[in-house]
Amino acid sequence: MIEETGWIPMPDGRRLHARTWRPGGSEPVGAVLSYDPYPNQWLTRAVDASHGGALADAGIAYVRAAVAGSGDSDGILRDEYLASELDDGAAAIAWIASQQWCNGRVGLRGLSWGGFNSLQIAALRPPALTAVVSACSTDDRYLDDVHYMGGIVLGYDMQLWATWAHAFFVAPPDPEVVGATWRERWLERLDAVEPVIATWLSHQRRDDYWLHGSVGSHPDSLTVPLLMVGGWEDGYRDAILRLLAARPDRTWAVIGPWGHGWPHRVLPGPHLDWVAREVRWWRHWLNDDGNGVEANPPVEVFVQDSRRPAEHLLHRAGRWVTCGASEVEHAMRSLDGRGGPVTITRHPMQGMHAPVWCPDGDIADFALDQRFEDALAATIDWQVAEDVPILGRAVARLRVSTDVDDAQIAVRLCDVAPDGASTLVAMGALRLDSAGQQGVAVSMRATAYVIPAGHTVRLAVTPGYWPMLWPSADVTTLEVDRDHCMLDLPLVPSSATVGAGVEPTPDRRRDREPPGRWVEQVFGSDEVRMHRDTDSGVVELGDGSWWQVGGRTVWSTGDDPLESTTTTTAMMHRGRGDWDVRWEATSTMTSDADCFHVVLDVRAWEGDDTVFERSYAHDIVRDDG
Repeated sequence: MIEETGWIPMPDGRRLHARTWRPGGSEPVGAVLSYDPYPNQWLTRAVDASHGGALADAGIAYVRAAVAGSGDSDGILRDEYLASELDDGAAAIAWIASQQWCNGRVGLRGLSWGGFNSLQIAALRPPALTAVVSACSTDDRYLDDVHYMGGIVLGYDMQLWATWAHAFFVAPPDPEVVGATWRERWLERLDAVEPVIATWLSHQRRDDYWLHGSVGSHPDSLTVPLLMVGGWEDGYRDAILRLLAARPDRTWAVIGPWGHGWPHRVLPGPHLDWVAREVRWWRHWLNDDGNGVEANPPVEVFVQDSRRPAEHLLHRAGRWVTCGASEVEHAMRSLDGRGGPVTITRHPMQGMHAPVWCPDGDIADFALDQRFEDALAATIDWQVAEDVPILGRAVARLRVSTDVDDAQIAVRLCDVAPDGASTLVAMGALRLDSAGQQGVAVSMRATAYVIPAGHTVRLAVTPGYWPMLWPSADVTTLEVDRDHCMLDLPLVPSSATVGAGVEPTPDRRRDREPPGRWVEQVFGSDEVRMHRDTDSGVVELGDGSWWQVGGRTVWSTGDDPLESTTTTTAMMHRGRGDWDVRWEATSTMTSDADCFHVVLDVRAWEGDDTVFERSYAHDIVRDDG
């Protein structure tokens, strides 16, 4: 194996930093490109080395490149998925294909940001691009990215991600890679990058900003074989089902019980030997290995057994099921409403027992027992006499009446055990632009889950879901006519093959302390707070360098939705010998009846000396329809 660190030249003279692992023989081989802004010299270093080495051993080259403005690559990074980022990715593919060690075929693979831009670059149709593996990504940047949900501003994750994104965007290049110019380039990044959340909040409707990079609006642009990977706890799993429906003949899907991450690394288990799966995929499409990958079942999903509610999920019981792409969401069971009208008012505890919007598998990420929140909701119950195996996106069809414009509807599908324990199965949300009575359909996030005979299927409806959703400006009262409601449940197709699919590997455990999450009621007030701490500790990189990241987010609200606030601090620290740098971004988001208010404070130090300090403040008008 040959391992190299070097540069990929861009047409305008800029350079992208890259690390490459490739077989040592003289025969040209296919190559796989992974391309995102997470610094490959430190943040993804160990994972890249493991994956790159495995691919090289299997006769496949692996190139890990940093997006312009990130890590050690030239430039400034100002936002996600800009046209320049995608054009650079296409240029990187062409450069790799032209190398004498490459046979002219290049694949794209990526997780999260890298999964997004893999789809987006594929839509540009670079001539050398041969196949794609996209994990935990989406085809629709407005519908289900980490900004909005059902047209509603996210409370839990948007501001948190915007803070961490800023910290990534201003991370310093490594002096051992770029030389003495590292300080100048770092200060340039710190000075040039503006708070990206101001841009995101300036586009509160589905407009051209979000359509850029949303390949689901033109799926025919995706012509190469596509392997979509996701987990039922991940925030992006719905995109997999949409792309299966849009291009069933060239899309394969693997969906397990996992959160946001690769199937061999992220909780909850069972895990898969994902490296072996990728090796087989890439050898077929890049190296002419006739191993039959194209004959794999299009859909392989893990159908989860009923479970007790708990935020600590290390392992899920269930079974693997395979079926055809056209079979998903075609077998339906509809449950008719009953119980008469009921009126529910926004309450600050509606949503405090929810999971995070995009769990990454940490044990504090998942939903708690829902029975307390069920008591604050309009609920409809159906006891089932036989198992109800769900696969897909449940839809709640409701007749509701609201007393204000710009109201919210949050719906939850719960599995209620005979003793009353209520487990969250799926949830969805929708923004309403006008008051009065109306019929609405709220699609919930996809899942595969068996509600067993003797349990109760519960539909719960509320006019808010803080802190996952930013609250409406007004206290909303929602009347739900339960006699005119219906719950549509997509079923596991009867033709599905049970017990097939890839074999699980032993579950992994995290090698660091998981984050803490807790909820508190402030004594003597109506204020409710949720806290979340993250701290990955010090990581040794093996060459005398180390890095550290950590952060804290606090969400707070009260009876008045205009009291809602969220504050996040993201801290990063790098060092090697005499080189010792750290930087920190802290942002706070609030709102009044007219505007969102965002304040971001950024500081950076070299040793004990402050080298940068700035405060940004943005007021963005609320688009209330």
